[in-house]
Amino acid sequence: MKKRIYISVINDLVTDQRVQRIAGTLSKSDYLPVLLGRKLRKSPRLRLEGIVYKRFRLIFNNGFLFYAFFNIRLFLYLITRRGKVILLANDLDTLPANYLASVLRGWKLIYDSHEYFTEVPELSDRKFVRNFWLQLEKILVPRVNLAYTVNETLAKMYSAKYGLKFHVIRNVPGEILKPIDYVLPDDFQEMKIILYQGAINKDRGLEGIIKLMSRLDEIALIIAGDGDILDTLKQLVKDEKLTHKVYFTGRLCPQRLRALTQQADLGISLERKSNLNYYYALPNKIFDYIQANVPVVCSGFPEMKRIIDDYNVGMTVKSDNKELLFEILLEALYNKEKRKEWQENCTLASSVLNWEIEQKRLISIYTDEGLVFEG
Repeated sequence: MKKRIYISVINDLVTDQRVQRIAGTLSKSDYLPVLLGRKLRKSPRLRLEGIVYKRFRLIFNNGFLFYAFFNIRLFLYLITRRGKVILLANDLDTLPANYLASVLRGWKLIYDSHEYFTEVPELSDRKFVRNFWLQLEKILVPRVNLAYTVNETLAKMYSAKYGLKFHVIRNVPGEILKPIDYVLPDDFQEMKIILYQGAINKDRGLEGIIKLMSRLDEIALIIAGDGDILDTLKQLVKDEKLTHKVYFTGRLCPQRLRALTQQADLGISLERKSNLNYYYALPNKIFDYIQANVPVVCSGFPEMKRIIDDYNVGMTVKSDNKELLFEILLEALYNKEKRKEWQENCTLASSVLNWEIEQKRLISIYTDEGLVFEG
């Protein structure tokens, strides 16, 4: 009989490819996954073949009451499940409900930390709130049965901090989905394309590169995603009179995003060193660029630099150094010899940095940690 595993995440599940990939892998093994998230007013319809899911509607969508009500709703749902199950909490904001349910019902609990949660920029100026999450982390994380995170640096830090072994499951691309055609506006089709994909939040280096676009002739910037500063960036593009060179696609489904990525000449990930979460991050967009044979320019932070150096698929830069960034962008777009080498290396790297290989590690650690039912 398959083991039922409830996988909780606080987003709406639509674009969370890590959670979807893990659920898909578990469903092909000895597990029956059920995804649990939330549903917003504008959340698109969710289509997950062979995966059961439930999304909670909430009165509040941000702030303390949002996190509190989500965890209360999640706890009440979990505690009423029948039989023996396994719980998988994604990030610290779903851990309280999962921990309480696991203790009361005697269930095993897995923790997947997608980022350095207590160091995210949203908490940097909110000392009380940050300390609250830090205390929760100190209490709950050492008590889980299995933990993993997205890169080696975070795994070592968490392991040293809490005396619990953290494994590494990277955010590498999964099965290559058949792209759905994505057609750029006519004005952009004849230009070289710099692509940013992912969350549109502060300190992602987007303001700086937008301001550089007036100096980059016959080059366009495509920004694919959604986030807190989207409207601010759109206004900046208007103020800089760059609407003919900067295009916002909004949030795209994985198939359309892949089709867009394949049209790019360069992928960027230019996070600023404003917080430790960004500094130690290894964004999945970097792996998406590589799989699409698109060279990468990214911040020279430890985990990003390791990928660029190990596989020679692009260049790193300090995003705060605008003149150096300008020169590197030109080099990355127009040096034909380097581009050819990077694209060939992207092909080689894709054979290693993919979910087909990474999922074997996932199943192995579940097995090694004895995540089986008793009796």
